[in-house]
Amino acid sequence: FFFTQKTAYAIPLRLVGSEMCIRDRYLSSSYSFNLGHPKHSTAESNLRTLFDRFQIDGVVRFEYRTNVYHGRV
Repeated sequence: FFFTQKTAYAIPLRLVGSEMCIRDRYLSSSYSFNLGHPKHSTAESNLRTLFDRFQIDGVVRFEYRTNVYHGRV
């Protein structure tokens, strides 16, 4: 690392997202196809298919761990 590490934290997080939340997050990402792009409809359709496949009670759960390092640069 480029700094002297003082403390490290591992923060387990669990997020849930409805279909609308996941779609809106995708659409606000820089890598999404803009409205009018030839692949926009296909991308939204694929996203809906993934949501339908993995949703439970209308939400998809995302579990991940964030490592936070605190120290002086």
